[in-house]
Amino acid sequence: MSARVAIALCCHHKPWLIMSTLLTLALQDFQDYDIFVLFQNGGGECYAKPAYAPYFRLAEKYGVNVQLSPADERVLNILRQMKGKTVTEMHFENDHALDSGAWYKFIRTRKWEAYDYVFMFQEGTLLNRNQSLSAVLDFLRGYNIHFLSSGHEKRWIPQGIFFKYNTRKPAPTEMDFYHDEKIREAYDVFCRDLEFKKLVLAWSKESHSITQDHVPDVITPGLQKIYYSFRSLRHLGEFPLFGRVVYENTYRRPLRKVIPEFIEKDRVLFHKDNALEWFGCTCQHLVSRTFLEKFSAKLEARRLYDVLDIPFSGTALEPIWGFLPTWLGFDKWFFDGMHRVRKNFVNYKREDDPAGMCYYLNCYFRNQIEVRPAGDYIKIHRVGKDVDLDRDMLARDFWTWGEVNV
Repeated sequence: MSARVAIALCCHHKPWLIMSTLLTLALQDFQDYDIFVLFQNGGGECYAKPAYAPYFRLAEKYGVNVQLSPADERVLNILRQMKGKTVTEMHFENDHALDSGAWYKFIRTRKWEAYDYVFMFQEGTLLNRNQSLSAVLDFLRGYNIHFLSSGHEKRWIPQGIFFKYNTRKPAPTEMDFYHDEKIREAYDVFCRDLEFKKLVLAWSKESHSITQDHVPDVITPGLQKIYYSFRSLRHLGEFPLFGRVVYENTYRRPLRKVIPEFIEKDRVLFHKDNALEWFGCTCQHLVSRTFLEKFSAKLEARRLYDVLDIPFSGTALEPIWGFLPTWLGFDKWFFDGMHRVRKNFVNYKREDDPAGMCYYLNCYFRNQIEVRPAGDYIKIHRVGKDVDLDRDMLARDFWTWGEVNV
């Protein structure tokens, strides 16, 4: 019997982000899934939430939460043109809980109960191989895995840094102190559960962090690979010019130096790491119904949904996902089959604009498609003759006049 799979897409702004995600979904060799559109309404104002009152007073002086942006109805228009899939549209308030909060709100609806697996993707997420979804599903079922997180922006962060995330910088403001206070308050909500509290007490107090970018390195130009390899040789004594690599804290490193043990399926790599400090910073999770049943029971029994009303709660909720597998009795796995384009691995410059998304799409699916930026949209200019593309998923805004098969 085939597994029932749901894909929950959290979205609300920037048409080119959702277009990039839909295009990589349309290129997958696995298409047997339903879609839940989790649309975040509004611009994050949340004036009706009493708990936000102190934040509003501080925002008048220091500015609003920069992680918030207004919803764009053009995103919904693109999604509403999908055909050939069962699509359920759900609307939530855009607030400080951000994408993590959207997953919690979706879990509270219990719509996931009809599915064996739920894949939670943000807009702007690229599935970077045609077989990413099929490999993931084979892995989850074959190895009885219940929690899988994106390895792109896999981050190790200790509480020594995280509980002073904003106030450790020079000359912190009142808003910075307030933000860190809300981070601790969010953890206090989860510490209503004594087992979770034990994990927080065991959380490392080190003063350094690590970011690893696990994606296939078809995206680094040849001359840059040479330069970055010599850079790693000079600083780390490693020369990873050939073979599979991982970028770690801006340095290019040989894969096996970073993760000596992994499982490979259809060239997609999976590795286990149960250390509390590791989490998927871009908040993309693939989980089983079994996982959600246990998590939902905890959320209800300890009234943990209260965390959604705390300003800046999204900051705390991302690393909390790294605690959940251990707390609920599961292993924590990561994989390299998806990439939430955000910042460059080496220089940390933002890349999630139309030109950046097109660059990555054209690299990952070279000789299959060619896309180009067009204002706030992405246009398909070429599709390979033998490419299996689910065109029904793609709105008319994807297509440029004169698009050809090559």
